[in-house]
Amino acid sequence: VGLVVAARLVGSLQGLELLALDSLMRLRPAESRDDRIVLVGIDETDIQKIGYPIPEAEIIALLKTIETYKPTVIGLNIVWNNSVKSQNRPWLAAPDSPQNLIAVEKILPASDQIPAPSGISDKRVGFSDIDLDVDGRLRRMRLGVKNPIKPEEYKFSLTIRLAEAYLTAQNPALLLHNGIRDPFAMRFGSVELPRLLPDSGGYVVADTSGPQILLNFRNGITPFRRISWQQLRSGQVKPEWLRDRIVIVGITDPQFRPPLPIRAIPSSNTIPGTVDGIEVQAHSVSQIISAVLDNRPLLQTWSDGWEYLWIVLWCGV
Repeated sequence: VGLVVAARLVGSLQGLELLALDSLMRLRPAESRDDRIVLVGIDETDIQKIGYPIPEAEIIALLKTIETYKPTVIGLNIVWNNSVKSQNRPWLAAPDSPQNLIAVEKILPASDQIPAPSGISDKRVGFSDIDLDVDGRLRRMRLGVKNPIKPEEYKFSLTIRLAEAYLTAQNPALLLHNGIRDPFAMRFGSVELPRLLPDSGGYVVADTSGPQILLNFRNGITPFRRISWQQLRSGQVKPEWLRDRIVIVGITDPQFRPPLPIRAIPSSNTIPGTVDGIEVQAHSVSQIISAVLDNRPLLQTWSDGWEYLWIVLWCGV
């Protein structure tokens, strides 16, 4: 018992414990597609036609087209300074821009920050940073963080901004609050998002500033509906696909936005190919709204005391 506890305390078992978590994730049955979230990708064919960086006018035209379908919220998962050929017009802050639009910024690290488009309100901005574990796998998502350059500023993730916009549209009482059991966690209604701690589960002294939550990926070959920019342009989209939905827009051309390798996703036996940034955001948003509206379980861990009691009992057996 002493050897096992000591090995765990120094992190020698972390890799094995996280791989065990991945194995359990892969054993889950397939789930149905979450049609509340729709992904709109700007792919290689689009980039060849419009060029890169993408002209700002093209982004504006795309957003206006999406807005005609009356989605609940639009997440623009495109960093502005390198990806868009800006005309220095704060259109996203103009009265005729979609007021249900959430733009992204990059916060971490401090030396590599990328701000959101100029003029847009802070309440319509979320960061898109993700954290991979030391083995290159994505198991957790950061929901909030203090700005490392201006610590007095607290930033929310694109995930939280999209989830809050959708949930409050379903029920105005489902506002974002601090947790009750854990005041440093986040909560929608009675559903508290379990905060990942430095030694939660298999982690040992992990950087869990945030807060962060464990990702419960939606298991399935097609977890979300995907639409191409060309489909939108040519009118091949049914209105009910986008009406009252969460629409996440992003670049899917691997030349400019390299996707995560499939091994980065624990449930890799059912998600084909690679996983791009908009799908990562979709999994994270789906996890939250599904927990609040459908009672889909969130991943939780025991306290250290219960975990070590479990170790003692199994070693005794």
